[in-house]
Amino acid sequence: MSFPKKFTLTGTTASDGSLTCYSTSANGPAYAFGRVIAVVYTFDDFDAGSTMTLSTEGTGQTIWTEANVDATAIRYPRLQVHSSAGVARTYNGTQPVCVAPMVCHERLKMIVASGGDSKKGTWDVYVD
Repeated sequence: MSFPKKFTLTGTTASDGSLTCYSTSANGPAYAFGRVIAVVYTFDDFDAGSTMTLSTEGTGQTIWTEANVDATAIRYPRLQVHSSAGVARTYNGTQPVCVAPMVCHERLKMIVASGGDSKKGTWDVYVD
């Protein structure tokens, strides 16, 4: 039996409203292993209209991206599955087959645009 691990990302925007922060621990970088189950953004004081993108540092895999995040948000990101030929898998030819994104020994990276000057943000990412 495995238990999800929580990775917390925090940061403060620059004067241009941008922010890039990474998963860290008391001992330095925090590397994630497993499937991303949920992303919880706790609203603090970002300006209205902020765009947030959670990805992995090494491969640049986008896990979650959303524009106009103006309140606390809980997201369960999923990515579409593909065949070995690169064709998107679907149920009945219409509904996409999706799974939780996989992360393997990579730091999580949050980028914020249009967050406002000196604004703070916190994201908890749960990986199982």
